[in-house]
Amino acid sequence: MAGSKLVKDYQVGDVVEYGTYEFTQDKIIDFAKEYDPQPFHLDPEAAKDTFFEGLAASGWQASGVAMRLMVESLDLAKGIVGIEVKVKWSNPIRPGDVMSVKTEFKSIDYTDSNPDQAVCNLVTTAYNQAGKKMIILDSKVLLSN
Repeated sequence: MAGSKLVKDYQVGDVVEYGTYEFTQDKIIDFAKEYDPQPFHLDPEAAKDTFFEGLAASGWQASGVAMRLMVESLDLAKGIVGIEVKVKWSNPIRPGDVMSVKTEFKSIDYTDSNPDQAVCNLVTTAYNQAGKKMIILDSKVLLSN
């Protein structure tokens, strides 16, 4: 990450599209073993008899992937600091799903104390390869040069 972009490079209404990430069975299970050890994330056979009716990625894993793609794409000089977020996990993510992400700038409010910082409302949406919404993150963040 070069950290080359500035807050002023973005305007309300801008939409930034990011790269993609493929969820494999191994990645889903490895994450679940470490952070979310529930049967529908850990074992394809056991997952068949659960709410998801098959192996599904943890929503926390998917949210973390969306954050990584956001940070890499926005590439702000001094980073993105989360203030609050509302997460909606719309559909399960399965092995083989390829997630793509885009963020819309809903508001940009420069701070009085530092003109190189802004509190922004960002709505980040993740889709699978079929265009189905997987996650929506409605967040307030501090962007800093």
